[in-house]
Amino acid sequence: MAEHIVGKTVFLDQQPIMLYSRFSNLESIADKLPEDKRNLVELTQDSVLVKTMGMEFGMRLAQRVPFNTLVFEQMGQSPFPFQFIMHFDPAASKDGATDFHIELNTELNTMLKMMIGSRLQPFIDNITDTISQIAAGRMPGGMSDYVV
Repeated sequence: MAEHIVGKTVFLDQQPIMLYSRFSNLESIADKLPEDKRNLVELTQDSVLVKTMGMEFGMRLAQRVPFNTLVFEQMGQSPFPFQFIMHFDPAASKDGATDFHIELNTELNTMLKMMIGSRLQPFIDNITDTISQIAAGRMPGGMSDYVV
């Protein structure tokens, strides 16, 4: 079953080009990971692959719309196909700021829909909140072991 989740929009007091640039090169994540987790993650400019519990799953940057949109697609042994889309729109309320939101497109079989379907919206909104906190220079709750 096709699922299309549109996350909430948050205001980020940074220019879209700055935020877009941070996320368009996934290698920049490497120095933010805890030292003991770095061997579990393979990063290139366009992909992130996590190795855990005998599986490899991740995503690759499939499409860039400069300074506006980044489209990521599943990579590795994902149990379902997905697209994860980040939107960096110029804020209507302030020049030099961003209205940011995430969309998720996925195909879930009936069993997965029953298990995780209702959790996708809160998951996307949680990721949005985390990105918002990091962009504002705050450490998100539960991430005290990570260097941002």
